[in-house]
Amino acid sequence: MKHLFSFVIAAFIGVATTNAITAQTVAAAEEISDNLAETAPFLDAFDVNLGDFLWQKRVLVVFADTPADPRLAEQIEYFTDAKAATDERDLILIVDSDPAAKSDVRRKLRPRGFSFVLIDKDGRTILRKAAPWKMRELGRLIDKTTIRQQEIRKSREK
Repeated sequence: MKHLFSFVIAAFIGVATTNAITAQTVAAAEEISDNLAETAPFLDAFDVNLGDFLWQKRVLVVFADTPADPRLAEQIEYFTDAKAATDERDLILIVDSDPAAKSDVRRKLRPRGFSFVLIDKDGRTILRKAAPWKMRELGRLIDKTTIRQQEIRKSREK
């Protein structure tokens, strides 16, 4: 998981290049990832079971063939920039950027290349896409679901 954070953070802040990364850059990315590991806005797919989130959280699973995929960094950035929206909708992010690890999440959802899958609290797949989406669009889609409509009504009653 430490390596995933290192690569994602390196790609996220734009220090990763197609050429070799210097030892200093790798060390800086690892330091950032170590500091971020405790409060990271996402989970590693290898460490999770989707059933654990049933009726608790909505799940956005993002797949990539490599941690250096710029679309992965873009989707993570969209997610982290919209913390209030993700918290309000009980949405968590799970990242799987290692096809060779064959996580349970990857076996269950069977992605091809970069993709993301949005799963509602009842375990139903709401959306599959092969390109990053901003949280504004995802939020609109989530807000139209029956479960979210019930949550909104309950919050108004309080």
